[in-house]
Amino acid sequence: MNFIRKYWDLIFFPTAMIILTAALHFSGIAKLSYLEFGAVMCAITGRMLLKRENPVGLFFGVVASIIFMLYFLQVQLFGQLVLAAVYVILNGASIYSWLRPSADTGKIIRPTFLPRFWQVGIMLTVTIAAVIGATMRGTVGALDYFVMATGIIGMMLLVRKKTDAWVSFTASDIAGLALFWMSGSYLVLATMFVYIYNDIAAFFRWHKISRKTLLRDLKKL
Repeated sequence: MNFIRKYWDLIFFPTAMIILTAALHFSGIAKLSYLEFGAVMCAITGRMLLKRENPVGLFFGVVASIIFMLYFLQVQLFGQLVLAAVYVILNGASIYSWLRPSADTGKIIRPTFLPRFWQVGIMLTVTIAAVIGATMRGTVGALDYFVMATGIIGMMLLVRKKTDAWVSFTASDIAGLALFWMSGSYLVLATMFVYIYNDIAAFFRWHKISRKTLLRDLKKL
């Protein structure tokens, strides 16, 4: 019973996605794509584990990103293809960063406002990506490249275990709702709802842990 209470989301959401996939397929709303299904299942499992600071989630992230690369190539969402490729690299960097022996290993860094030049740089990166996407493919292109830019920023912050990563992921996943609705990737669209729930829950969980870590460190002084 304690196991179910602790890991209910790891049981509920993958099961719900299996049911949804079957419903979409047999109702004729969307054809079953094994690439999309496999990527979604690995991605959801990985995100849920990362919320708990479990590094196994990073390995699921690598597998999910590789499968997503093949899927996005198939549906011609090239911004997402680039994002998935970068995710493979940054998940690998996170594995090294999270598991390497260090005095800081295991610590979650508190959410902080990034320095002003970083804020300006991030805003410019996201804006330029959206403009390039809009120029190439209109609204879908703008959303595609916006999701790509904010997702990469989130992964870069996750490598350093910064709580801010979940804010960037939330922005990326909200934009992803519109993107995957317009592109007809309904299973990935449903995944965005799961991601948004997980992003918000992970932010507050990591923030709570970071405060406890800070208080413990202050007591040692």
